[in-house]
Amino acid sequence: SDFYEAQNGKVEARAHGSSAFMPEQPNEWVIFQELGQMESTYRLKLVSPIGALPMLLLGGEGRLLIQGGQVSLLDGWVKFQADEGTASQVQRVRASLQSAFQNFCANPDHIPNAQTMAFLDQ
Repeated sequence: SDFYEAQNGKVEARAHGSSAFMPEQPNEWVIFQELGQMESTYRLKLVSPIGALPMLLLGGEGRLLIQGGQVSLLDGWVKFQADEGTASQVQRVRASLQSAFQNFCANPDHIPNAQTMAFLDQ
């Protein structure tokens, strides 16, 4: 697990001796299973890096907010820069993935149609 300290809204990673993941860049995104806090120190367990595109496609619920070259999700907590064409494409793929997943959850014994399977195989 890694230790993170919040200072004025910024977070600095300091690895614990038993860490399996060490950030290579200061602005790298990670996902984690457990977050603990003791005063101003946060402790994350089971930390893995995640790229921007998987986060945009799979992170959170609902639509992306697209405004003036900026794409955000999770009520503006996560923000990226992208032109409107790219942002619209990401939004369409995201909606299709969410729809396919929701349909699978509602009908786990039903095999998706050929069009959905072809989309998911890309």
